[in-house]
Amino acid sequence: MNLSDEVDLEDYVSRPDKINVAEITTICQEAGMHAVHKNRYVILPKDFEKGYRTNALAQCKISLNKLAVVKESVDDTAGAA
Repeated sequence: MNLSDEVDLEDYVSRPDKINVAEITTICQEAGMHAVHKNRYVILPKDFEKGYRTNALAQCKISLNKLAVVKESVDDTAGAA
């Protein structure tokens, strides 16, 4: 699998929502899978963007789940008082 010259990896690591190494790995894997699903052997910028969005959505869901757990805990504590 090859990476298109058009892909700017610096763009992804310099975005304001700082991503860690595991997230970068996930984005790269998602980008590669997207290219494979399109029967391509070259990863294009749109593949990386799709991988980035998929990862960002997953991170939002994780954050929302954590927030729901905290809210439930606070509600339980307030109800017990």
